[in-house]
Amino acid sequence: MDWVARSSIAEQDRPDAIPLALKHSPYCVHVDKAALKSVVEAASKPPEDDVDSIDYVSLIQADWTLPNPDEHDPGENGTDDPYDDGEEPIKGCRLYDVGWTRVCNSGLVLPTYARLTAGDWEVSYTRPPEVAVH
Repeated sequence: MDWVARSSIAEQDRPDAIPLALKHSPYCVHVDKAALKSVVEAASKPPEDDVDSIDYVSLIQADWTLPNPDEHDPGENGTDDPYDDGEEPIKGCRLYDVGWTRVCNSGLVLPTYARLTAGDWEVSYTRPPEVAVH
């Protein structure tokens, strides 16, 4: 998704742009029907705490790509297939990291954003359908 790089450059080339050290995030939030239902219907209503952390949104790693088969080490996942980590398929993908995760809605902004801006996708990642609670 090279739109991240293109839009960052386009916005910074404007004469009225404020020169900041900020850049577009390589992550985006996706809310499908199930996520919307988890937030609107299933989650605890304020002022109750959502101790079960069932409300979630999907967080997509925009620059995620499939592994390069030329760089595959069969000992790494125990198979000759670079696209099979032995996981249950998610939309046909058997890799551990599928490029998106479910994040507890209440932990999305501060904890998750702080880790992601530090480059810690691996720390924030939980394989769907589990919900990352941070």
